[in-house]
Amino acid sequence: CKDQYEKMLEELNRYNPRYMEDMEQVFEGCQEAERKRLCFFKEMFLNLHQHLNLSASERYQTLHRREYCSFLEQEWSLETQRPITKKEKSGKVADDVTLTSILPTRDGVVSQTPLQTRQGGGKEDISEWSDEDTPKKYLDANGHEEDIKVPGVRVRALYDYTGQEADELSFKAGEELMKISEEDEQGWCKGRLLTGHVGLYPANYVEKVGL
Repeated sequence: CKDQYEKMLEELNRYNPRYMEDMEQVFEGCQEAERKRLCFFKEMFLNLHQHLNLSASERYQTLHRREYCSFLEQEWSLETQRPITKKEKSGKVADDVTLTSILPTRDGVVSQTPLQTRQGGGKEDISEWSDEDTPKKYLDANGHEEDIKVPGVRVRALYDYTGQEADELSFKAGEELMKISEEDEQGWCKGRLLTGHVGLYPANYVEKVGL
């Protein structure tokens, strides 16, 4: 039995080189298959990236340059470049919006002060003053130009008001002034202070003296 066992071992040992050679071939085959699989996925994802990367496309680059240049060369409407004024507006305008603020008084009673806001929308007159805003003048006997005295109504300020623009009046509550024009569609009147300064003011900020 021992002789037979040793004989079988010798026979198996003769197959070792053959076995090792076969295993090397199998290993190299698996490595080649894995290499092909990795190359396939790498190539596939690179192609997918190229298709999804629109910035690298010449067609989209040309489109971007054309649209960007046309945006820069766009001629804007003159209406968006004109100075903002607050004079008479032509066409339809939006409704007035009146806000109120709460002011404490000495008696502890809280009063609500209307805050006049002007209407928006419509086209504005570019000129700073219309012809009606300019005092009419005449020549006296000596040939000198003099302003025509426009009759007005004495009114008293109910609230403090600070002009937001150069052609608006500023006054304190209780101060008297002359109203020289009726309220317009936007809720503004033209008045003259006792100092002689003429300008616009919110109509609901004053009351007629003697009421």
